[in-house]
Amino acid sequence: MKAFTHKVNRWYREFITEASDQIKKRHPQFEFQPITDCYLKSDFAVQRVKGNLNNIYIFTIIAGLLLAIACINFINLGTSRTIRHLRETGIHKVLGASRTHIVIQFLSEAMVLFGIATVLALALYSLSLGALEQFIDHPLTITFTHHLPLFLSLALFIILVCLLTGLYPAWVLSGFNITHSLKNRLGNLNLNNGLIVKKFLVVLQFCIGLLVLIGLFTIRQQLVYMKQKPLGYHPKHVFTIPAFYTANGHAETIKHEIEKIPGIESVSVSTWIPTEGYGRLSKTISTPNQTNKPLQVNFITGDNDLPNTLGIKLISGRFFDGREEGTGFHFGNSLKDEELQGKKPSVPTALLTASTAKLLGNPPFGYPIKDLDIIPIGIVEDFHSRSLHDPIKPTVIVVEEGLNYVSFLVKVRPGFESSVTKSVNTLFHQFQPNKPLEIRWLEDLIKTQYDKEAKQVQLFTFFSVLISFLSALGIFGLVVHATEQRVKEIGIRKVLGASVSNIVHLFSLDYVKLVGIALLVTSPIAWWAMNRWLEDFAYHIDMGWWIFALAGLIVSATALFTIGIQTIKAAVANPVESLRNE
Repeated sequence: MKAFTHKVNRWYREFITEASDQIKKRHPQFEFQPITDCYLKSDFAVQRVKGNLNNIYIFTIIAGLLLAIACINFINLGTSRTIRHLRETGIHKVLGASRTHIVIQFLSEAMVLFGIATVLALALYSLSLGALEQFIDHPLTITFTHHLPLFLSLALFIILVCLLTGLYPAWVLSGFNITHSLKNRLGNLNLNNGLIVKKFLVVLQFCIGLLVLIGLFTIRQQLVYMKQKPLGYHPKHVFTIPAFYTANGHAETIKHEIEKIPGIESVSVSTWIPTEGYGRLSKTISTPNQTNKPLQVNFITGDNDLPNTLGIKLISGRFFDGREEGTGFHFGNSLKDEELQGKKPSVPTALLTASTAKLLGNPPFGYPIKDLDIIPIGIVEDFHSRSLHDPIKPTVIVVEEGLNYVSFLVKVRPGFESSVTKSVNTLFHQFQPNKPLEIRWLEDLIKTQYDKEAKQVQLFTFFSVLISFLSALGIFGLVVHATEQRVKEIGIRKVLGASVSNIVHLFSLDYVKLVGIALLVTSPIAWWAMNRWLEDFAYHIDMGWWIFALAGLIVSATALFTIGIQTIKAAVANPVESLRNE
């Protein structure tokens, strides 16, 4: 492929026979891509059907985090319930059961539990397929229920997860001394080791919840930023008619007929629609004062009313007035050719964006720029030709007459949207009876650019709620077992004068500390990951400290609420009930 690419580019340069050596050097290079990379690894703007490899990574990680929380809960609750099975384990050992036999028994119980969960998950998966396909706007070609290798891989994965998560509680439970087991007591060494493992797993659980919440807040803020950022033009009340072919200059005729419709404010004929590329043509020239640095300038072609229809703001100079503009824009060396023939150049006038004028050294108005074959007459504010994923590129606006393959931009007075679209449909059918009219509002086109991010926000919201719920369930189970084991301690504290709030504070403090540790661990990881995600946007937010603080506050509040429910229940109980056996 490397040799083939070199040959193609060399062949193309050699066959540009009319171009100068400088232009040949500046000519873009062809690149080739394997067909297998077209869906997930392509970045061509005109390619509408394509996936995103980053999304696959993101949701694979989220799926892994969800599974990790479930496994952590299983391990924590499994080790917490060991005290209830101590006598059973001791009796099994007295009757001759080996440690391996006990481990296999508990792994079998875990396998049954995992099997039931898998059946329920597959049922829920099958019921939700329709909604999922509707959400992603296309059907799934491969599913677990209709793809045997995928189903077998799922079964193998479930067995592996069951072994990994069930082995630790089974090993801990089978390792107790027979004397301790029959007395229903835990050895000090095992208790301490188990406590350290449980705290580590709780911190890991909090880390996962914080990571997803920070991701949610970052994506949501970026989406709000993209929707609110000024684009350099005004898309409200503007609709577009996508490109179609009109012969013999009928575009101007159609434009004049549309202008007669009541409620129309402005109409423009153009070869460009906002959000769809950078223009019809481009030229690569040498950057002024940097002869070896190429500068690609994009050309947007339309009629005199294009800036007015889009509400593009003029900084200096003037707009097109329809009288002194060139007779048409020609992509070539027309200025040089006409000068050589002794003719007065008929060079089109052009509007430069502010950043383009700066790159060109702020050329004076009314004088031709030979490399670009244009005469600048004004400078307009920079505007976003595409989404905020892409930086603003050097752009000029020129007038071109006699366009055949055109689009229309129509600005409507507020309140006339419905009547105008009906009238335009009727009028368009007279000129194009065999082509259905597709009217697209510019605001909708802009929103469509960020459909992916909007869906990411919805999914992250769902997953954050789910993760918070699973975390709360796990913490609730741990607190239930903790209060059961410390019920006499609670009773003694109440007898000695401790209030309900004192007891709740005592139980909650340890978990708040664990949330703080999780926040310290997660913050740099989340900051790095989300900044990598934000690099996909040329214009993006800066992650503020409040994102991390809010995520920590929500996780702390969820943990405290969950802890408080069970702790208050234990704290308000009559201490006589817990101490009467002493």
